Amino acid sequence: MARLSLSRFATLGVVAVLSGLVLMVYPYYPLYITVILALALGAIGLEFPNIALIVAILLSVLGAFYQDASIGLTFLIVLLITLVLTFHWLDMACVVTSWILAFLTPVPWLAIAPTLFAGLHRSRENAVEVGLASGFSIFLLGWTRGMLSAGLMLIPSPSDYAAKAIPDPWAFTKFMPSADAFTTAQLSNYYAPLASSLGDFHVYVLIATWVVAGLLTAFLASRLKRNTYYASSLLGVMPAVIVSFLFAHTPC
Repeated sequence: MARLSLSRFATLGVVAVLSGLVLMVYPYYPLYITVILALALGAIGLEFPNIALIVAILLSVLGAFYQDASIGLTFLIVLLITLVLTFHWLDMACVVTSWILAFLTPVPWLAIAPTLFAGLHRSRENAVEVGLASGFSIFLLGWTRGMLSAGLMLIPSPSDYAAKAIPDPWAFTKFMPSADAFTTAQLSNYYAPLASSLGDFHVYVLIATWVVAGLLTAFLASRLKRNTYYASSLLGVMPAVIVSFLFAHTPC
């Protein structure tokens, strides 16, 4: 019973922390609202961690809509991709953690670490799904943020992005886009650089290395024992590191 309670409260803590941090990916919520939402979602996570994380991402999507309607639309697509590829809350937590590491920390190259974690502690299929969802979503979100690189992902043609400050005074409805934000001309202009990036084969090779990292880590972890068990993650991540390094020094 004590172990079960400890596990439940650990889930509460993980969901609350991840929820609070993912709400900061796109500035929108004041700190006190972020804390309140994170605690509320953590409490929901005691029984329904999947639902809590989905709601947290949806709330973060609203922040992306506040930044720009097209950014919000792109993040919504990322959410749908994440839901298609991840079913267990731990897998979703791994993908969310990869975003947090890529965009909110001074060590973005650690964004691949949750994929390695999935390889060590989840099945091969789960590790592949986490690697694919993390790699592709970090590419898309990094592109919306105008980044040339996000973690180990390289972005050939980033968008123009300048973050808006948190609205002051704050109101929940501030995220709502104007009616003309989704015109064909507006969307075409915004997504033209993305189409250019998606035409570059480097992107697909890099995403594939994230999938390989999860698969190779899971494969090796099932065969290595004791002190060598965690060495599987070091071997698994090597292709992604090497390919990212090589691509970073060649024109995309």
